Amino acid sequence: MNDGWIDLQINGYAGVNFNAPGLTVEAVKEVTERLERDGTSGYLPTLVTLDPELLIESVRTIVEPTFLENLNYFFSYQLSYMYLRYFLWNFVGRQDDNQ
Repeated sequence: MNDGWIDLQINGYAGVNFNAPGLTVEAVKEVTERLERDGTSGYLPTLVTLDPELLIESVRTIVEPTFLENLNYFFSYQLSYMYLRYFLWNFVGRQDDNQ
């Protein structure tokens, strides 16, 4: 992310409406790329009150993580934080099984 403006409310851009049925991940990526080219380094997509199913579908489309983001989460949180924490809590420093 480069220096630039941060748009705190955006319903869409360049002909893409975040509230429209059939929103695709590609369309969200295109909006992000266009905004970056136009000097906006970050934005908060705004969704208006919609049919709950359409709202949930739009949110899932906008925030869909990439495979690399999922891997990063898995290694940094699931393994590094949760599993190692569990392992250390239960097994490290225990002399025997007496409670």
